[in-house]
Amino acid sequence: MPMARLIAIDATNLNAGGGITHLVNYLLHSDPLPDSTHIYIWARPSTLRKLPSYPWLIKRSNIFITFNGSTCLFWSYILLPIYLRIKKFDILFAPGGSQIGLFHPVVTMSRNILPFSIRETSRYGFRLITLRLLLLRLIQTLSFVTCDGLIFLTPSAKDYILKRLPFRPKRTVVIPHGVSAISPYSRAFMPISSFSEDNPFNIIYVSDLHPYKHHLSLIKATAQLRVEYSFPLHLHLIGALHLSTKNRLDKLLRSIPDSSSWIHFHGHLPAHEISAFFSSSHISVFASTCENLPNILLEYMAAGLPIICSSYPPMPSITRNAAVYFNPLSPASLELALYTLITNPSLRSTLSARALSSSSFYKWVSTARDTNSFLNSFYV
Repeated sequence: MPMARLIAIDATNLNAGGGITHLVNYLLHSDPLPDSTHIYIWARPSTLRKLPSYPWLIKRSNIFITFNGSTCLFWSYILLPIYLRIKKFDILFAPGGSQIGLFHPVVTMSRNILPFSIRETSRYGFRLITLRLLLLRLIQTLSFVTCDGLIFLTPSAKDYILKRLPFRPKRTVVIPHGVSAISPYSRAFMPISSFSEDNPFNIIYVSDLHPYKHHLSLIKATAQLRVEYSFPLHLHLIGALHLSTKNRLDKLLRSIPDSSSWIHFHGHLPAHEISAFFSSSHISVFASTCENLPNILLEYMAAGLPIICSSYPPMPSITRNAAVYFNPLSPASLELALYTLITNPSLRSTLSARALSSSSFYKWVSTARDTNSFLNSFYV
């Protein structure tokens, strides 16, 4: 079956993070397309600048997209569908997950399960972000039940979302993301006794500091291990601090003597700087209780980092036997997982090898191929 000749991509709500990573790699690994096929993509200028350039890729923006959120929605939901019908486009792909316009066929993606979890949303308290998440749930529910095709990233996310929709989408498929090329670092798996405050044992956690990421549990568990066993542990937290976490974090840090000497906040960093931290880290942590398919977890694996991981789905299905699992809601559980890996260099070595092996399952070329095959199936 031939590919659709005119594919539209609505990327107006993709500005940063995993959405951009997916879009860039989907386009990179779709080249070459048949001569008769062209992809038109609408997005903010800052997003378009990050995308590759090909003869078959036509990048578009306009004043509706760049002016403000309201006009962007007006373009995406009203004007864009009208334009696509007039120009006789074959299909609309909305990887951002929100497209409730009147054009069909439309394929969208479920990228974020946070809006569909009342438990996790409530962690933010009475804040504007809570209202935004509830509104996003409404918009994405409408998008998912009216679309012609819906892409999920993991089977567990598919099961979770479908149970919370009033109607089942017409067609669904699971297409995981890939992982960008990361050179696995050569590392010696030394016993904890070989480390000191001048040569510390480095623990890395890459994630914005949101309530459902449970950074406070990690800080408590690490602090307890330093006190109980005098382990020379240094904690490196990479990610932006969210206001909903700041007050509790400040209170916790005040209760820990000399916390600034071993807890290092690096804020948001570009991908190449994060990758540089991998080489100096001895174990990695991922403590979230609400995820779809976290890119950073795939990057931990591709870098060959030993992983201490949340036992909440879908994490065990991603890392499989390449991690020590814990309950993020229990600092004691996390402390035990940390202790197990810190004191066992042989286990660190084993998990590193397993992580590298498991990461080979996640390839961008497969993501692009399977996505195009799914889009292709709607072409008549």
